[in-house]
Amino acid sequence: MQVIISMMRFLSRMLPVFLLLFVAGCAGGLRMPEDIFAPDARTGVRTYYGELPCAECRVQQLTLTLFDNGTFRLNRVYSGQRNGRDRVEADLGRWKQDGERIVLQGSSDFPLQFRRVSASELKLLDQMGHEIVSHLDYSVFLTSIPDFLPGPYLVQGMYCERGGNAYFRECRTGLEYRLVFENPDPSVSRKYAALVTSPGAEVMAALRARFMLRRDSGSGSDNLMVRKFISFLPGGSCAP
Repeated sequence: MQVIISMMRFLSRMLPVFLLLFVAGCAGGLRMPEDIFAPDARTGVRTYYGELPCAECRVQQLTLTLFDNGTFRLNRVYSGQRNGRDRVEADLGRWKQDGERIVLQGSSDFPLQFRRVSASELKLLDQMGHEIVSHLDYSVFLTSIPDFLPGPYLVQGMYCERGGNAYFRECRTGLEYRLVFENPDPSVSRKYAALVTSPGAEVMAALRARFMLRRDSGSGSDNLMVRKFISFLPGGSCAP
């Protein structure tokens, strides 16, 4: 009897502890659904990297960066091609979330699509958005440090001049960037002036440029450093 009484006293003293642990466990178990493509809190971007199978090369090194303004930048390196050279492709555009998929609309006729496997893994889908039936790995993984993928990129968009500065509204992202010329070329302004009928009017142009990243911004809307101004394309527009 004395043993039973001692046990009851022990349990009565421990009951508050058990209740506290139970409540803490319940609180820890209640979690809000995560934003599966939430950007890095410090920079506003997420970067994924993976080495994917490649039919025409040894391996495809794919880097994908998603910006919190709905734009993306993509870099593909096709290593070990049959000619012994690596081929690099860079693309940019807009991305959207569709359930547990992300859809990238860039320069290709077909959007590039990925499915979320986990908080740190995306899996490449086929052109129709279906699973790739293969025993090979088509996953890319979240990196600890974002890669802003500055380029260079071959881009088309609407060029204009305002207040002594040149601006470029890139077609695929829809964003406007201030242009900085790596090698100043006064002939660009002269050609622009000859093409427009009113100040600040837009003229389509093609150029090769890289992003100049500001330390205080991860939005992807930075300046563009023009490495080569290719040409004006009078009469062109960003309309599909």
